Amino acid sequence: MIKSVSIIIPAFNEEENIVRSISSLLEVPHEGFKFNILVVDNGSTDKTAELAKLSGAAVEVSDDKSVAAVRNKGVSVSSGELLIFLDADVSVTKEWHDNIEATLSDVYEDKLLVTGSHCSSPVYMKSSLEKHWFDSFESSKSSHLGTGHMIMNRELFVRLNGFDSSLETGEDYDFCLRAKAIGAHVKEDCSLIVVHHDYPKNLVQFVRREAWHGIGDLGSLKLAISSKVFVASVISMAIQLAILVSLLLTWYVPAGIFLCILVVFLLALSVYKFKKKPALTILINAGYFYFYLIGRFLSLLRIL
Repeated sequence: MIKSVSIIIPAFNEEENIVRSISSLLEVPHEGFKFNILVVDNGSTDKTAELAKLSGAAVEVSDDKSVAAVRNKGVSVSSGELLIFLDADVSVTKEWHDNIEATLSDVYEDKLLVTGSHCSSPVYMKSSLEKHWFDSFESSKSSHLGTGHMIMNRELFVRLNGFDSSLETGEDYDFCLRAKAIGAHVKEDCSLIVVHHDYPKNLVQFVRREAWHGIGDLGSLKLAISSKVFVASVISMAIQLAILVSLLLTWYVPAGIFLCILVVFLLALSVYKFKKKPALTILINAGYFYFYLIGRFLSLLRIL
């Protein structure tokens, strides 16, 4: 029996990426599965919708405020027994095509399985951020999978009432938590290699990205306190404030002590997160952790 698969791609002004994303999905036919690609265009002012249609995808127009709601709408107008969520700036690879049928069979049999994979950066012209931070960060152990590439059975999605549309970001983390709460298991399938083409290339873009992503940790006081990342960002800013105050008061010895504490703190975070990576990557990522935590702390300012 042929199983139907709905691939949901939310998009907003993605004319530079949407053709590549859709084309990568259509490169290889798959026996036993019928793929239906649906682009949910959330008010694009460029040629995203037009290019998506020309590339072979169905297009649904949405005016929802959150990307979670856009994804939910995509599911509501699709009919696939299995669901694949893919971001518009993500493309799949030959390895994905080689392994997707086995994964989809597992998801079809196990209705409590949430799978997919973290996104790699392009193999060409990697920036230092992509090479050391994103490739290492996305391949490290994580408690959840991102909606950039997430796969599940429709029954599970319906049982959980989809993504929380009230969340501006972090809906993937929230979904995985709720899935685990009802006995589902979240399992990364590293054989499904996908490529994210729009990772930040510089520190300004990096901080802005994390300031947006961090909003998902601040839906409530309980959620903020339970977020290790947000707590770490508060600790980092507190140490920096102590350094600044010490310098203003010309207390140079305490300032030096607090600076050493900050360096050790950032190194400890990098070792914890990237312990299986080379020493150079751990050292470089300790520096990136500084900007990562600044971005996550700035999330607080965005919601005030």
